[in-house]
Amino acid sequence: MGLLYNCAVVALAALWRRLMGHVTVVAITGSVGKSTASKCLQTILSSRFEYVGTNSVDNGRYGLPRVLLKIRPRHRFAVLEVGIVKPGRMWRSARMIRPDIVVVTGIANRHMKNFASIKEVASEKGRLVRGLKKDGLAVVNRNDDRVVSLANGLRCRTAFFGSSCDTVWADEVSATWPNRLRLRVNASDGSHWLQTKLVGRHWVTSVIAAIATAKCCGVSVGESVEALQDIGPPPARLDPSPTPQGAIVLRDEFNGSVTTYLAALRILNETQIRRRIVVCGTVEDAASPPCDIPTLAAEMCASSERVLFVGPHNLEVSRAVISAGMPPDQVHRFTTAREAADFLLHEIRSGDLILLRGQAQDHLSRLYFALWGDVKCWKHDCRFVPLCDGCAELGFNPLHEGAPETMELFFPPH
Repeated sequence: MGLLYNCAVVALAALWRRLMGHVTVVAITGSVGKSTASKCLQTILSSRFEYVGTNSVDNGRYGLPRVLLKIRPRHRFAVLEVGIVKPGRMWRSARMIRPDIVVVTGIANRHMKNFASIKEVASEKGRLVRGLKKDGLAVVNRNDDRVVSLANGLRCRTAFFGSSCDTVWADEVSATWPNRLRLRVNASDGSHWLQTKLVGRHWVTSVIAAIATAKCCGVSVGESVEALQDIGPPPARLDPSPTPQGAIVLRDEFNGSVTTYLAALRILNETQIRRRIVVCGTVEDAASPPCDIPTLAAEMCASSERVLFVGPHNLEVSRAVISAGMPPDQVHRFTTAREAADFLLHEIRSGDLILLRGQAQDHLSRLYFALWGDVKCWKHDCRFVPLCDGCAELGFNPLHEGAPETMELFFPPH
């Protein structure tokens, strides 16, 4: 029944997409930066147009149909974040959503347990681009050779971003913590300063991708920059969150890829904070080539004074951290998230900077909420993939003033 229902929803969504042919559908794909690029583009378009858009939970084969079915005749744009975890699935998404514009942020090592090589990842992402019609538009990252190669031989129009000869590019980038990302956005008609609330310089690609796409949609660079002033991160994408103990947690527990892991660690490495702690869940693809565990371990040693490993994985990574020079008594392993939360509650100090890092399936969000109050759910096996923030079973009981609010957006299957 479940399979038949999903097939029916996909078919209905595909039909509805064709009936809503007046709506310009923008599909954003790439190994990293999709969610932030999508949020930026939706923020820009919302200043002028009616639109419908995805969040990071709706980027798969089950979420995309639901977003398409939200399109109404009044909408001018639909912004869809399109992700994949296995080969052979992108063409299904491409046929269903029939995008008018495809944005490719970058190609990196992700889901390497399912893909033979990064070349295969690029080929799978390229199916979305190659599905564009002649009057379609591909917006691609000039600074990623694999992305540029996807644009070769396309029958549709192409716009580039990233370098000084492109539609939009950036320079004068600064983002050393506790400062947030600041950059100068450049286009043929002038330059504009943009101050965001994003943490880390690696978000430049996502921001510029959104501005370049908006320019192709008729929004000037100046208007886009104005709309993006003080924009913050999507949930759990290096999201700075205070604690009642006086520490700051960089919530980054949604995407466990090695590529973004290194970017997060480098943010810690650039700071002058007295004590930095890394809470590490599953490192995605740690057991799959080309993951460089010694490099990851060296970055952990350089960027933190203490590392907490949570869950049954990462034994090899924890050993590599000790081998790289971190004292063994500063490396801790916990079987469950609850054990790690109890330890962190007694260990945390005012002024600490804590990187909470893992993937959505680890449900490390509970550690952050446990710093603010009681958490009911500590189950080890949960089918609810999105953040715990939106789970009805979290059972969060705040014990401190100013506690974070949960999001009543998503509910787990029963």
